[in-house]
Amino acid sequence: MNILEKHVYSDYANQTLFWVPMDTQDRYIKNLKENVELLKNFNWINKTIEYKFNSLGFRSIEFDDSPNIMFIGCSNTAGIGIRKEDRWTEIVASSLKLSCFNLGVGGTSADTAFRLLYVYINKLRPKLVIFREPPGIRMELNYEGNFYPIHVHAISEVPPKIRDYFLEYYASNELNHHLNLIKSTNAMENLSNKHGSKFLFAKDMAPIDPARDLAHPGILSNQKYAHYVLSLI
Repeated sequence: MNILEKHVYSDYANQTLFWVPMDTQDRYIKNLKENVELLKNFNWINKTIEYKFNSLGFRSIEFDDSPNIMFIGCSNTAGIGIRKEDRWTEIVASSLKLSCFNLGVGGTSADTAFRLLYVYINKLRPKLVIFREPPGIRMELNYEGNFYPIHVHAISEVPPKIRDYFLEYYASNELNHHLNLIKSTNAMENLSNKHGSKFLFAKDMAPIDPARDLAHPGILSNQKYAHYVLSLI
């Protein structure tokens, strides 16, 4: 695998899982003890979610040469905590009668989205590229051959050298994140246009209901977001 293709789901290639970060079994058991009413209210008790990853490690159908939409973003694009068919990406692609190629990767940033777009746009030749803005201050750094998503929720998993740099010099200044988002988004738009694909930047949206992990947007939130995205096209 080319180093630019690597991402945090790469090891899941060709696997079907039922728990993934942050939708883990331990988290579910904890929520059964501490937030059982919330799980009941949103019908998440004993619900099975299948995470099927393609041969490249994306929670997507296999990529082919069919007319498609390429979706890029973080866990809100990958659809953590909900079934594949309930994701906003599936609703949008189905509405436009195009294949849904989902390159969303949990915990990632605009940096990751640009990198994956750069690698795959010429291979997939999408009709449309949709980038959903990841929430919060985030970036990505390569360190000793691995790409690390850098943000406050993943900071404990990051090697100390880059963790300390991020906390001291980057995360404390929101302007860094803002400029990085502008830079990456414009680069994605230019790259999409160069390959004859329409590019759409979709701002993030606060959820109105939770997914099974009680941390990500739920089914109703995905439906609402799909309607928002379709209104932009």
